[in-house]
Amino acid sequence: MTLPTYTVWFRGYPACPCLAEWLPVYEAELQRLGVLSGSLRIYQLIGGASASAGTHSNGGAFDISDLVGDLDVWIARQMGADATWARTAAQGFTPHLHGVLTGCPHNAPARYQIDAVRSGGNGLGSGGLGGVDDGPRPLSGRTWRQGIEWAKQRQEDDMTQYADQLDGIDKKLDALLKGQDKARRQNAAIRGKVTKLVQKGSATRADLAELLAAIDNDTEES
Repeated sequence: MTLPTYTVWFRGYPACPCLAEWLPVYEAELQRLGVLSGSLRIYQLIGGASASAGTHSNGGAFDISDLVGDLDVWIARQMGADATWARTAAQGFTPHLHGVLTGCPHNAPARYQIDAVRSGGNGLGSGGLGGVDDGPRPLSGRTWRQGIEWAKQRQEDDMTQYADQLDGIDKKLDALLKGQDKARRQNAAIRGKVTKLVQKGSATRADLAELLAAIDNDTEES
């Protein structure tokens, strides 16, 4: 097939510029959630696979071969690809994730699927209304650019929380180490008092009272 003039290459696959910008952020969000280990396994971006019925000919649509779960679909929909579904073997497909970016100017051949999901369809058949939408709802209604901002904000919030947790751990560790150092000094002082009593060979009531007071004082300070 002849590629559009605006085609860029994303990891060896022809893509529209919107997909090339969106996919790395989607990948990062899936990795952050522990859904994805490693990189996305892309099956098709701009392409002419017969099963796609032309929806990938211009751009804005993606097929990813290793994502078929509800969370994968939900994240894609929250990121501005409401028309995303897990295609299954029961539907006649090799299992994969199919989606279309909302607001992408290159998605004209697949735009009917966005209309279809908004009407409750699954993007298959005539007008994309050949079956009921089986993906997580409600839809986000975001464009792909808004979806990128949504994901980046989540990632930034996560990093801020992570940094706060590290700072809290650091402070607790510092306090613990200081407490241990203080305890070592206190124990040394008490051992010194006991040593003197041993060397003295006998202890008066006053000596024992002094030692007990020292122990009580150190305990309260610790």
